[in-house]
Amino acid sequence: MPGYRREREYVFSKYGLNIQTCHVADVKAALVLTSGAAPNRIDPKRRVKPCPPHLWAAVEEAVRHIHLREGREHKVNKIGTASVAIGWQNPKLAF
Repeated sequence: MPGYRREREYVFSKYGLNIQTCHVADVKAALVLTSGAAPNRIDPKRRVKPCPPHLWAAVEEAVRHIHLREGREHKVNKIGTASVAIGWQNPKLAF
């Protein structure tokens, strides 16, 4: 599916939360799963709509779920990510 549709559908089906594609992009950038900033970005050092902290864990779980399902687990960076700060102790967010 194009864009970040799979991640958005996963979060909506599991938690009933509507997230924006910019939230998925922010999490993927933190996990080093993007190819870099878009060339037409106005300020390459700043995100207009970063992912809010209360949605971060759900979006990160969706990104990891989608990429693990597709066999891309080797690309998910585990050093310095939000999963270390947030932790996977929350049973509602753990898979």
